[in-house]
Amino acid sequence: MRWLAIVLMVVVAFMFPASALGNGKSLKGKVEIEGVITTVAPQGGFIVVRDEKGRTWMVLVDLATEIKFEDDDDDHFRPATIRALRVGDEVEVKGLLLSDGRILALKIEVEEEEREARLQPLGTFIRAVVIVISNTTLVVITQDGTITVVIQPDTRFFKGDRRIALGALGRHDVVLVRGKSSGGRLLAEEVRVEFDATEGLTLSGVVGLLWLQGGAFLLTGTPTWVNITSRTFIIQDRSPVTLTAIRPNGSVVVYGLGKGTAMQAVVILVR
Repeated sequence: MRWLAIVLMVVVAFMFPASALGNGKSLKGKVEIEGVITTVAPQGGFIVVRDEKGRTWMVLVDLATEIKFEDDDDDHFRPATIRALRVGDEVEVKGLLLSDGRILALKIEVEEEEREARLQPLGTFIRAVVIVISNTTLVVITQDGTITVVIQPDTRFFKGDRRIALGALGRHDVVLVRGKSSGGRLLAEEVRVEFDATEGLTLSGVVGLLWLQGGAFLLTGTPTWVNITSRTFIIQDRSPVTLTAIRPNGSVVVYGLGKGTAMQAVVILVR
């Protein structure tokens, strides 16, 4: 069992680098900061946080970022969005540090009670992976199933705060779609690209060691440790599946962020 303990120690070293967890200086990886919000830009999808050492961070906030207030009650309130945040809020941010120095927020905890603005109707939002693109529809996969997104004449497409054309979307991109549900389909008002599969790291290969407790596996050949979080999409035969679908000696394609011998998986295709 000694060899297994050594392997797990190596996994932890790769998946949770001390610099990322401690002070946010890792080039890529997990990061945690505490500070005060100095800027809130809902249209741009980001906030700026000044940490306890006076450093400023641009924090990307998408519609799937978990935002928690001290008085949160999941039985009575819809999830908060960036519009619920205010300049001066004291926050703790947990997320992924991108290579350009920005943080992609996975969770933001606000050290005060929520305001009534969060109760405003927000429409229907989904976070999904694009698998089919046509001039009139997108077929996307959420964590729960497959949805057809109807593209309307006034549907707007964005990447960051920049307007883009439908043709800029690609297969396996992760998108945030806002619209109205109708007959089991979603009539899109706005589509935002959260992750461009062509701009990230793409690896394919055979699964080696699988670490279920840590949500990670070794991709042999490279070799690379692949980290999985609750935000990772795992897809097999155009359907969402769980981590148990990834098995040793199985073939996968991984789209994500990474450097060296470790990567953060955004989309995993199980062959």
